[in-house]
Amino acid sequence: MIANRIKDPENLVESYIDQVLTGSRSAGRLERFAVERYQLDVQSAADRGFFFDKKIARDCCLFFPNILRHSIGQWADEPFDLSPYQAFCVWNIQGWRSIEDKTRRFRKALITVARKNGKTTWGAGFANLLTYCDWPIEVNGRGYCAATKKPQAALLWSEVARMIRRSPSLSIRTKILGEDNASGGRVIVKSMPYNGSTIETIGSDALRQDGLNPSFVIKDELHAWRRGLIDLDEKLSTGGGARTQPLELIFTTAGDDNSEIWQDEFDFASRVLESSHVGDATDDSYFALVCMIDDDDSPLDPACWPKANPNLDISVRSKYLVDQAAEAALRPSKLRSFTRYHCNRKVGSYIQTYPPELWERGLVKNIIDPPPSALCYGGMDLGRADDWAAVTLVFPEQIEAEKNPRKRWRFKVMSRSWACKGIASASTDYTREPFASWIKNDLLEFQSDETLDFAPLKAWVVQMGRKYVLKRLAYDRTFAHEVAASLLNDYGISVVDYPQTYKAFTEPIKSLEKALLENRIETCDQVLTWQAMNCETVYDPRGMCMLDKGNAKRWRKIDAMVALLMAYSEAIYDGKKKSLGAGFVAPK
Repeated sequence: MIANRIKDPENLVESYIDQVLTGSRSAGRLERFAVERYQLDVQSAADRGFFFDKKIARDCCLFFPNILRHSIGQWADEPFDLSPYQAFCVWNIQGWRSIEDKTRRFRKALITVARKNGKTTWGAGFANLLTYCDWPIEVNGRGYCAATKKPQAALLWSEVARMIRRSPSLSIRTKILGEDNASGGRVIVKSMPYNGSTIETIGSDALRQDGLNPSFVIKDELHAWRRGLIDLDEKLSTGGGARTQPLELIFTTAGDDNSEIWQDEFDFASRVLESSHVGDATDDSYFALVCMIDDDDSPLDPACWPKANPNLDISVRSKYLVDQAAEAALRPSKLRSFTRYHCNRKVGSYIQTYPPELWERGLVKNIIDPPPSALCYGGMDLGRADDWAAVTLVFPEQIEAEKNPRKRWRFKVMSRSWACKGIASASTDYTREPFASWIKNDLLEFQSDETLDFAPLKAWVVQMGRKYVLKRLAYDRTFAHEVAASLLNDYGISVVDYPQTYKAFTEPIKSLEKALLENRIETCDQVLTWQAMNCETVYDPRGMCMLDKGNAKRWRKIDAMVALLMAYSEAIYDGKKKSLGAGFVAPK
């Protein structure tokens, strides 16, 4: 079955090892440790009961180009040539054997690289390798493509099926069921000696998770597996006990603070590699290759990118990363995703939402003074009775757009904040700067009582409603329901209850960031600017976000920014989920 398209995979592996250790290719700390571990094992693994079988390693590496074909993209129908780092992994995982029974040494492998480095395609190829060309042969083998949900697992499984259909050697031996099913199907081998072996999908939504008895499991994108999937993770990890040489393969990029399962796996893999670096063997059954930028590397430094992208200029292009980095340099949310997905470094759940260099793009010296009857949208955020309160108005203004019609609107921002002495007055000293100057110059309205009187706030909203066309005022009903009801019933101001949820704030946060980047926001408000600097973005497990005050919650205030996002959301969608850029129609 195995031909000789590549003369000697060992040369490819040795070249990779040499490039990593000599520094001719930039490699991260943990990737170097993985290479050093292999070299150390060559010298000493026999003392621990293992040997390296070059014939098996060679045949497994040759399986990819000689039997498999790519199915999508620029390499469709081309032979699957392993890249150097992929060959190194296959060489290790399949080549190391137990002296006692000749079975595979490694029973679990974590391979973590940045996005677009061929994980899914390679994982599909590995699934076919373990089904058709493993040694010793696993009779009635059961392979599973696992992910958070079966449709996600089907992405990997579908690639398995496409590879089989493009391979005459495999397709003649195989029956494929449910290839068009969005949740995947089943590959059934119908010829000896692999007769009865299958490859299928499984996710947290699977009806059957017990009694799986897998011969191999491929877990895709472990960073997305949340706490609720611990049970599935454990069943997949422990279900192959009756198999001769079960293998658990994990392909993933870095996670965040919510990626608990990934974090536990990453920490253990790091300990395995670090212990081998000092000559110890923490777990001889665990293989790990971790390609990521190091802790002291800048994610925007192109010299560091090969550390996380071993397939750089093979499956991921340098120009693509250059373009992504240019945008990430100006947009915090983009920097977060660039660091995580393209540099393979963990990111926190908190990040400054609008850093100074971005917010300054929207600062103007002139006072924002729209003409009477100008259209505006409002946001109102009232805290507890002894806290701050704020109202922010957003004025859409049409501008010329030479090329991109979505830039036809800029937004002028006017805001007003109220504060009081409060019960816990020690948390904020209003006699100190900048509060003292703001109060003196009537930029911040301060009340000396322990609780805030909302009457001045309501009067200001009514005044603005009479001066301008206040189409809609969004509010948080937690503390503002009574004031909003009065504005509606007593003054006829249209109000809308704005959900204080991650889903409701995600798009306005990102859209405002983009508008700042494109110089389509204008404000001169010092108090609003201070609150903008206090904002941090907190992400939930789904990647959606909200504003937060960060660790110093007692003295940081962000009420005006929350009000701004509510007002901005109403402005860009006009209550119809229709972007201004797509054609905004002002009320008559």
